[in-house]
Amino acid sequence: NINNLHILFRAIAAVCFYKKCPLLNDRCQLILQNPQFCGRIGVLFVKLLAKIRIFSKIRINILCTQGISLGICLLFCWEGGTILPTSSHQSIFQLLQTAFARPYSCGEAAEVFAPLLPPGVRLVHLKQGMQCIGGGLPVDKIYLLAAGKCYIVKYSIDGKRIIADTMYPVQLFGLYEMLRQAPVYDATVTAATECVLLEFSAQEFSRWIYGDNAIALITLEYLAGLVQNNYRRNDRSLLNSGMENLLIYIHQYCTGRRLPAILPVERKTMAEELGINLRTLYRYISRLKEEGLIAIERGKISVSEEQFQQLDKLVSQIL
Repeated sequence: NINNLHILFRAIAAVCFYKKCPLLNDRCQLILQNPQFCGRIGVLFVKLLAKIRIFSKIRINILCTQGISLGICLLFCWEGGTILPTSSHQSIFQLLQTAFARPYSCGEAAEVFAPLLPPGVRLVHLKQGMQCIGGGLPVDKIYLLAAGKCYIVKYSIDGKRIIADTMYPVQLFGLYEMLRQAPVYDATVTAATECVLLEFSAQEFSRWIYGDNAIALITLEYLAGLVQNNYRRNDRSLLNSGMENLLIYIHQYCTGRRLPAILPVERKTMAEELGINLRTLYRYISRLKEEGLIAIERGKISVSEEQFQQLDKLVSQIL
């Protein structure tokens, strides 16, 4: 099939590009500029790799969300090699590399990122309840969540507020819409806690991705992780019971915190995050309290060190 061969050539060209092949260097950036080919390229590429048996040299993630191909992530296992940013993008690359290196507290994030900000990039502090992106507004900014927790909020036809997802660092809000060239944001992003974010121009971010291999790879690695997390979340919602998801939720909040830990989240918000009925949530919490897995202090869920150890064993069995 000539059309398939044409698409396959583009995939091979992309490999040569990332491998610094001098013969095809000038033309194979087309793969990044044609995301509509990604799904078909991925299938053909996997077949090609199966024949020549180099799966140990490359990992492929076909990034699809809601049936729309976002891109093909080519992550090479170099033998001592690496992809370096262009000199003009060095400061942006360093900023992104630092952001994805490890988790930060809000105070720490402000101290770490302030000296690294290049022209046009802004550090944004949000208090709980404030929003950085409004659903339905034009896509003009990309936000990187460096510290804190955010909700992805959508609204039903009758105006009911729905928490579609809970996002922890590091996240890139607006990237999905930018890659699809959507005119407006799909959802609202609201700070669930105090947050620190990096604000980029969407137009500039797009130019960096398509113009710099190193920045493109950082972004694609992020997208690969995002899709993987979506798969895991979908698996939990399909395979786990509401009680099991509540156990995971409490365990996730307490992990890495000083114990005893108190969950500050209101019951209504927790029910929205978990996608369960509020009355059902109250029954689950009462049951966990009766079983000694949690305590209630001033209306909030509290977890001691001993209780966390019990939760850890239960969650390890679930996951």
